[in-house]
Amino acid sequence: MRPASALLIVMIVSGAACAGESHAQVPGEVRIAALLPLTGELAPLGAQLNHAVRLAVADFNAYLEEGGAEWRLGRISVDTGTDPALALEKVRALHTLGIDIVVGPAGSAQLASILSHMDDNNMVAVSPASTAPALAIPGDSAFRTVPDDSLQGRALGALLEDVGMEVAVPIWTENTYGNGLVAAAIEEFEARGGAVHAGVGYEPGSGVLRATVAELAGAVSEAVQVYGADKTAVLIIGFEGAGPVLRAAAAHDILDEVRWFGDGAAAPSGATTLEGTAARFAADVELAALRLHLDAGDRAPSVDEHIQERLGVAPAGFAYAAYDAVWMIGLSVLESGSSDPADIRGIMRGVAASYSGGALKSAALNEAGDLASASYGVWSVGESGWERKATISVSHDTAPAVPPQDVSGHIPPGDTAYGQEAETGLPAALASKHADEKGFMLALINAERAEAGLGLVTLGDNPAAQAHADDMIQNCYFSHWGLDGLKPYMRYSLAGGYQSNAENVSGLNHCIGPGDGFAAISTYDYIGNIMRGFMDSPGHRDNILDPHHSSVSLGLSWDSHNIAAVQHFEYDYISFHRPPAISGGILSLAGTAQNGAGFPSRDDLGIQVRYDPPPHNLTGGQVARTYCYDAGTPVALVRPPLPANYRYTDDTYTMTATHCPDPYGVPEDAPAPSSYQEAHELHGLVSSQRVPSTSYEVRWYDALEWVVDGGDLEVSADISEALLQYGPGVYTVVVWGVVDGESVTISRYSIFHHTGP
Repeated sequence: MRPASALLIVMIVSGAACAGESHAQVPGEVRIAALLPLTGELAPLGAQLNHAVRLAVADFNAYLEEGGAEWRLGRISVDTGTDPALALEKVRALHTLGIDIVVGPAGSAQLASILSHMDDNNMVAVSPASTAPALAIPGDSAFRTVPDDSLQGRALGALLEDVGMEVAVPIWTENTYGNGLVAAAIEEFEARGGAVHAGVGYEPGSGVLRATVAELAGAVSEAVQVYGADKTAVLIIGFEGAGPVLRAAAAHDILDEVRWFGDGAAAPSGATTLEGTAARFAADVELAALRLHLDAGDRAPSVDEHIQERLGVAPAGFAYAAYDAVWMIGLSVLESGSSDPADIRGIMRGVAASYSGGALKSAALNEAGDLASASYGVWSVGESGWERKATISVSHDTAPAVPPQDVSGHIPPGDTAYGQEAETGLPAALASKHADEKGFMLALINAERAEAGLGLVTLGDNPAAQAHADDMIQNCYFSHWGLDGLKPYMRYSLAGGYQSNAENVSGLNHCIGPGDGFAAISTYDYIGNIMRGFMDSPGHRDNILDPHHSSVSLGLSWDSHNIAAVQHFEYDYISFHRPPAISGGILSLAGTAQNGAGFPSRDDLGIQVRYDPPPHNLTGGQVARTYCYDAGTPVALVRPPLPANYRYTDDTYTMTATHCPDPYGVPEDAPAPSSYQEAHELHGLVSSQRVPSTSYEVRWYDALEWVVDGGDLEVSADISEALLQYGPGVYTVVVWGVVDGESVTISRYSIFHHTGP
């Protein structure tokens, strides 16, 4: 049922059309496209935006129905793959279909790629997440329900001056977003009397991050010699999560002698967790970062609830912007009496100025069609993790001012920059949630490895393990499968991982039943018990003692009744310049082998693609009756092309793979265990079953491009026939290499291909 508060969204414009008025130029269905990153780097954000758009369309159509209007909004979701070229391809296709009204895209690079085509073909886009200053263009076809980052740049420049910095040395991503923001920050800081070193830019995907950070160390050394370490600042811009840069920086002594400042990409969010080396370095340099604060409006709680129910995460503030983008489009059609994009563009700013009751407190737009004002929370790293210190408000008409810093470390009421985080606590604790307990578990793992004569593993920083442990505690279950239908390698990939990986998981179902209770022994004793259980189980022990594992990301969570532990072990044998991606039916990837791995011959290198159906929600009863998970169905094998006039004699390959019964085969109404004893007995019953193996006839696909040059690999292949055969779902790309003469899976990366509706 649509919440009644949807009717509080009103438009007060002189002469505005009522919902029931008839307009000849408005067809029965006004089609809009949600052009969003459903796959690729921004897929987690894209999923939130897509759900916000769906909710907004439903609410707006209910508003039209109650007003007696005869037309409705129709919506389709279109995946950009976080790829500018693909975004342009999709926009051209939409225009051919007569769909010229777009919500999106999310990234500035994608918006930049489509802007000229939209300008030339009478289209209109409202982006809920693009913030590049270069795209603040009056009179173009794009509007943005977020502020452009020239405001963030001004806030950064003001912050540097306020804390007493005299020189800034920037390191930034050389793309539309990074270039624009670093220029704005430099301009503001110099206007305030600060000096700026040329710094170093980094081209995303170039694979030279460590060399770039080494160059940064040299630049900082030069600045320190002139201004002193206490007056020198590193300004980091455009690196999502900042973790890789911080880990690389920890190898250079000069870089932890100065303060570090960052943009919203480095700030805490639901997708940003710093652990291990990165966390320690961030605390040492007192990393401070700005985070966009979007004031929540009346409909924000409804958006929060909708996304939380479907994705299990607190929504980013950009979801509010996506929700309001739909309403601003719909109200513009209503007010103008036309679905012509030119008419929508002509009235959009007036509609936005009068729009109220939405998910944003204010949707007023400036002359360039972007959100007119912004606030940025100043977040700093202390001993307990991220602490919010102050808020900087700024608009194009006012100079940013940094208020006295609130050093209490608490989130002030009403800080809803990324959903209702003021109510749910600090987002993604920086210095590793339960750091001491994780350190203890890591020591136990390494003691077992040392006794076996193996190298030690380091603490990883992939947040999927912690998120899964938290989910098991919150929902009282334990399984490799999540209640969202995700398998471990899918969670790992969504959280940014691309190495080969394996999961150990343990949990106690003492939360079931009123009389079970939780034994009064220490958490450390339970961790010891968990480790002993793992070592007594052959599969779990093999993961702990795998000689190829180099790191382990840990998840620990507990309450007064229960404890859950998750171990995600990882290899470190490949670095991708271009992570595996599927666009237009073409699978492509490019990377470099490292740490002793290589690609020595055509016979030893293999690329395999496995398929899982689109994940959907599961019940506690279903996961309780599922004792294992497999790596998906093998659907494609990629091999090198042969020289001209040669052909392979085989088109398929027979391979055997384990096939675990999945929880979707269990009835949804299967009862969840009603007691700890029942859960334990049920798990013992199902886990004693033999894991079956299945033979598959897998088709070979000859690569379009296959370059192996020493440790470098670049491959592309047309696998469109496999995509047509299996359809939407999760395609996991498995890359094989050679380590010490042994064939080893060096990467497993899941691509969520067109899983949006």
